[in-house]
Amino acid sequence: KALQSAVPEARVPASLGAAAATGLPAASDVVAAFEARMPDIMAAEPAATDSSWQGQLGAWMKGVLALQAGDPDAAIGLFERSLRLEPRQALALSNLGVALRGKDRMLDAIAALEKSVALEPRSADAWTNLAQTQLRAGFTREAIASGRRAIALAPERLGARSFVLFGANN
Repeated sequence: KALQSAVPEARVPASLGAAAATGLPAASDVVAAFEARMPDIMAAEPAATDSSWQGQLGAWMKGVLALQAGDPDAAIGLFERSLRLEPRQALALSNLGVALRGKDRMLDAIAALEKSVALEPRSADAWTNLAQTQLRAGFTREAIASGRRAIALAPERLGARSFVLFGANN
């Protein structure tokens, strides 16, 4: 009712109007519902998985979900599957590097991240991931150079700045 009175010409869908009367679900309820569906999402397969964009995208998306769920082993397999279907995916390579770093496979992680920045040299996120991995692997000079590259691409991002200012000193 408040929206209709504030903007009388606005069309409010009935489902939205009905939800407005009772309120939207709590964020914790939305998260719980999503987590309950996670096994179904991870088990789902697109109609055609052999060298199709659906198979590539599905594997990449599941890899991201596995990485966020704290399962780097599953994420690595899924990112590798996605990359077999489409090898020139800078984002999948960056994600693979992060997953490999999570398993302390630093040289493999650096190799994946270097491929990522070669394919997408304007990705501040990939440069930051590379810098963090290089630092963790003990390649401080390279890490500082990569961190500076990330800052040059996205100076507004505190994460990249704090990496160079504070991370390289640890």
